[in-house]
Amino acid sequence: KLDENDVEVVLPPVIQSANGGFDLKYTAQVKDQPLFLPDTGVPAIHVASITLRYKFCSCTVARTLLFNARKDQTENYKILFTAFEACLEVIKPGVALNKVYEAATKHIKDNKSELLGHLHKELGWGMGYEIREKRLVLDEKNKHKFHAGQVFCLRLGLENLESKGKPYSLIIADSLVVTESGHEVITTTPKKHSKVSWNVSDEAEEEETKDKNAKKKPSEAEIKRAMEDKFGGDKTRKLTENEEADRQKMFEERNKELAARRVEEQRKRFNKEIGGGGTGKALSHVSGYNAPTEFPNKATGMNLCVDDSSNSVL
Repeated sequence: KLDENDVEVVLPPVIQSANGGFDLKYTAQVKDQPLFLPDTGVPAIHVASITLRYKFCSCTVARTLLFNARKDQTENYKILFTAFEACLEVIKPGVALNKVYEAATKHIKDNKSELLGHLHKELGWGMGYEIREKRLVLDEKNKHKFHAGQVFCLRLGLENLESKGKPYSLIIADSLVVTESGHEVITTTPKKHSKVSWNVSDEAEEEETKDKNAKKKPSEAEIKRAMEDKFGGDKTRKLTENEEADRQKMFEERNKELAARRVEEQRKRFNKEIGGGGTGKALSHVSGYNAPTEFPNKATGMNLCVDDSSNSVL
């Protein structure tokens, strides 16, 4: 379990959008400008990154968030994601660092060659206490080899892209440990397109679809008109009034019956417990007092009062 006291923020969170422009350098600073927010049918691309240090080891993660992305933006992000996965496949002990750059450029060239000119020149670097080891940069020239136990940041970015004249950039970055048999990614925040893309109009469209598809419940007026069409207006009205009167009558009779039964049960119980007592005498009423003036003085307000002398509860 991580102790938060051992976690240090090395590079604070940086969130970029079209309003302030995009800078994919790891040293990019927060710009004092509001984010470009998405609207219905209006795309917005946000790039977010943060670097932390746990005890003596650094860790970096970066994600692209796509709102209302156009088709070409979505396509470019998916190519960046698959290129990222291709780079991960070559990371294992004994492999030269520049093989990562070769895997990325080959994948992009095979899928959309025009994106090669937008690929960020550094695809990551080794990390330790320092957030960037200069001799372990993942570029096209570095022939140093991976070794088990090393920590790297794999960081692929496509910069200076345009969609209908609007600039944007894309980035994916994760931290990983080189193991004896390959590697282990230690920043597992989702990065698949389905997990980092949203359409701000989805919720409204879903609600509208539900409203259209929901079965409309008929109103009382519509039910009444349907009954009148089927049985005739006067007959329907009379039938409704008669049914209502019958229900009311049955309700009143039932209440009277229950009230009488309850009184009889109370009388029998008091006759047995108090008035009977084996003498055969029966009480004609169940009250312990003949008049309110006989109530004890302590029986006031809404308080519960027990009168032992009259075997009563008030």
